[in-house]
Amino acid sequence: MTVNLNIVEKCVSCLNIKESYDLARRMEQEKTNPVLGYRTAGSLAERKTGDMLLEEMKKAGLTQVEKDKIRVDAWEFKKAVMRCHDREGTCREIQLGAYQTDFKTNGFQKFDLVYLGKGTADEYKNIDVKGKLVLIEINQREEWWINYPVYQAHLKGAAALIAVQSRGYAQVDDTALNAQDIAGPSCAPAFSMSRADFLMIRRLMEEKNENGNRVPELSVEFDADTEVIKDQYTYNIVGKIPGTDSDSMILLSAHYDSYFEGFQDDNAAVAMIIGIARALAVKPEFIIADEPVSSLDVSSPAQILTLLMDLKDEFHFSCLFIAHDLSVVRHISDRLGVMYLGALVEVGNKQTLFQNPLHPYTKVLFSAVPTVGEKPLVEHIDATGEIPSPVNLPKGCFFCERCPYATERCRREHPELREIEPGHQAACHIL
Repeated sequence: MTVNLNIVEKCVSCLNIKESYDLARRMEQEKTNPVLGYRTAGSLAERKTGDMLLEEMKKAGLTQVEKDKIRVDAWEFKKAVMRCHDREGTCREIQLGAYQTDFKTNGFQKFDLVYLGKGTADEYKNIDVKGKLVLIEINQREEWWINYPVYQAHLKGAAALIAVQSRGYAQVDDTALNAQDIAGPSCAPAFSMSRADFLMIRRLMEEKNENGNRVPELSVEFDADTEVIKDQYTYNIVGKIPGTDSDSMILLSAHYDSYFEGFQDDNAAVAMIIGIARALAVKPEFIIADEPVSSLDVSSPAQILTLLMDLKDEFHFSCLFIAHDLSVVRHISDRLGVMYLGALVEVGNKQTLFQNPLHPYTKVLFSAVPTVGEKPLVEHIDATGEIPSPVNLPKGCFFCERCPYATERCRREHPELREIEPGHQAACHIL
């Protein structure tokens, strides 16, 4: 019992998770906007981050690490702050996100803020928005993209457009800001506002709209500094890991622009990839990958898995891949081990184990996998009761308190892992 738990602890102790985590956090140190973050393409913050990654890739053991120069329209977004006052005279200050456009106020300036629904052409009819800020709601997933209402506002002479996500693309929370790198021409300024701040603004508009004007307005102060700088340079940071022969190699390139401050998927992916490169640079025979795709967005895991599989073929190493996602395990593995509370309960090759799971816990695990329009891996099996504490495990089988087939022997005697059929092992008394 203790031996099994010690094996897990020893494996975890060999992983350098902290090094990758610290690198991802260091990527957030440089920013163009001191409040929100932003490490935009071609900005000084991005170039400084690139210099840091270049040194990290050298320290990781990559060879021929260099900057691959590319031409871009750089974007520097330093601030976008709105102020308004409620009925009691209290000043409310709102942080806004920005899109890649030009707009500088050189300090706070007064503007009229006008609410125009979805910002369609019909909603501008007989409405003068020249020199004003236009506030709209959009759903970029189901309706239209930001560039349409932005250019509509620009053609009508608005000073800038402020977009609020209406439960659409990337709207994960009422306090979230949305941003994409391009909204339209740089001369058509665009900003983003959280839904929580938008609802507060709309309440203030209704309170001040005592005359029942058709178009709600509010006097605000706005201070913004966002600039697109044409024909600038940035760099991909590229390094090499030599292959097993002179004609083969792995090229590693870091993509490292970013928006809001925080532990984002781009930072995590770069840190993970450099962590993988650090391990491969010493020509390992065995790699432990503990949940290597668990913290990434939906588009990244497939890239990491493909990379690992290609690297395994190139460098001929073995990989212990630890994961909870059975679809990932089924995709990448040749041989599988199923663990419960630190103990191996079943071991077999991928095809055998998925076609004929033997241990009750494996069956319960497989039966919990949701399926749509296809046959489930196994018929549904319920595991009742509570999961035992890892520091106070049962005397017998660790799964006995939840197993629907448990016997008195299961509660009394811990089962050993044994071969049930050729190449297929399980630790269960009832088999």
